[in-house]
Amino acid sequence: MIFLRFLPLVCIPFGYLLSRFVGYRKPRYWIYGFVLLAVCFLDWYKICFVNKCADTVFLLVIATMICDAFWSFNSFKKPIIRIAFAVVFIFFYCNYFSVWLFSESKYSWQYFKSNTVASYSEKSRIYRIDSRVNAPRKVRTIMLFKKTAVAGVEHMIGRYTTANGYYNTPFSFVWSSSPSGIKVDLVDGTTVVWSLGENLQSFHILH
Repeated sequence: MIFLRFLPLVCIPFGYLLSRFVGYRKPRYWIYGFVLLAVCFLDWYKICFVNKCADTVFLLVIATMICDAFWSFNSFKKPIIRIAFAVVFIFFYCNYFSVWLFSESKYSWQYFKSNTVASYSEKSRIYRIDSRVNAPRKVRTIMLFKKTAVAGVEHMIGRYTTANGYYNTPFSFVWSSSPSGIKVDLVDGTTVVWSLGENLQSFHILH
């Protein structure tokens, strides 16, 4: 678990080694560019892998590519400038992965294994709710996913992040259905805290 916690940091020296000892920079960076465009497309449409381990490995590959590109372009003649840019880059890099790096080691598994807390299927439509803890802020993010027609790929319909300190709230989930899609209510006791769904109007409660 400790190794998993600091895994994003491994990308920094690995990217450095790629930039210094692996040739074919121009075609490599063209490939990087196409991959990053694909990532932007997937992120825009909230598409990800069903297998969270594959999703996370893909993220770490992207991080390694960015580190490789940074070390290659950080070739200023003055050492003080190179060091300054390296410090700034590492700071922003660590800030991006801050939730992963500064959480307790026991939470590292959630980046490699889905934590499905509820699921529902209707005809060919399959949905699931995934929960992820942000330990430093003591909040929990609950995400609603729908499996797509492409095997191994799912679409995130929406997400809800609890208020600070409520990451252990024992939510129950009430599913609702309409011809246009589904809705799920996040219920704490008898209170509906939030709703996630494809169409939040004209629903009937499932029995």
